[in-house]
Formats: sequence, C-alpha cells, structure tokens
Amino acid sequence: MNDIEYIEDGHDLEAILNLLDENEVYKDDVKDHLHNFILAMHGDKLVGSISHMEIGKTIFLIRSLAVDRRYRRRGIATTLHDKKIALAKKRGFTRVYARTLRENKRVRRFYESENFHALSPQELYEEYPLCRDCLDYPNKMRPYCKDNSKHGECPVVTYRLEI
Repeated sequence: MNDIEYIEDGHDLEAILNLLDENEVYKDDVKDHLHNFILAMHGDKLVGSISHMEIGKTIFLIRSLAVDRRYRRRGIATTLHDKKIALAKKRGFTRVYARTLRENKRVRRFYESENFHALSPQELYEEYPLCRDCLDYPNKMRPYCKDNSKHGECPVVTYRLEI
C-alpha cells in the first residue's frame, strides 16, 4: 500500500495505547518496549503497530500487533510482521514466537497464514519459559499456568515460527 509509511522512531505512546485498546491487545507494559515498536502511519494517523521482546538469545517474541479496523486487509499486518522477522534473522534468532488469546480467531488465522505453528502444552512448557511463571499476563494467566497439567485450559495460544 503506497500511502502507508512505516516508522521506527518518534512514537506517540497515547496513540499506540489507543490502537492496542481498540484491538483488545495486551498493553500493560508497552512503555517498557516502546523503543521496539514499528508503526504504520497513514499521514499523521496511526493505523498499525508491532513490537517485540528479546529474552536471552533464544526467544524473539512478537508483541502488540494491531491494525486499525478501517485499514485491515491491505497488507499492513503482513508488512509489519515481515519487518520483525527480518530483524529477528539479522540478530541471529532461529525461532520467533507470538501469543494471542485463544478466542481471537482473526489473529490466530493471521499467524497460521504466516506459517506459525501453535505449540502443544508440552512444547510450550519445555521451550517457552514465560509460560512457566506467567510473567506475561500475571493476573489473567496465573490461575491457568501454575500447574503444567492445566495448560490445555490456557486462554493464550503461543505460536512458533522457524526462520
């Protein structure tokens, strides 16, 4: 889409929080990762966002992927996603992770269309340390993830992409 500009600096925290809120995306710690955002802009309007978090040398977690409802189906999410995958490769990661609520079928379809694989409860427990102690969603997740046997009930789906 020619009229969309992708920027990596000069972020407006309030606009990002509003976009994430409209898309029902977890936003409690956005300030901590503001420097990792790439934004899609249509003129001066924020229409898409993506961020990431690196955990050690093994986990590159895509976060805060959101596109304004009026701008969906225009390739914005794919472009944002591709920019983060390129960064992960450049930094030497071989796997990229993404998480979304199980009930968010639209985002799940997106990750699946981008060749992400939903982790089984056993894979999740073995390779994704945040799941073990619920650092991502402490209030929402703790009742589900304290015990590995309850992972089937987890409201979040974690995806992995081999790159």
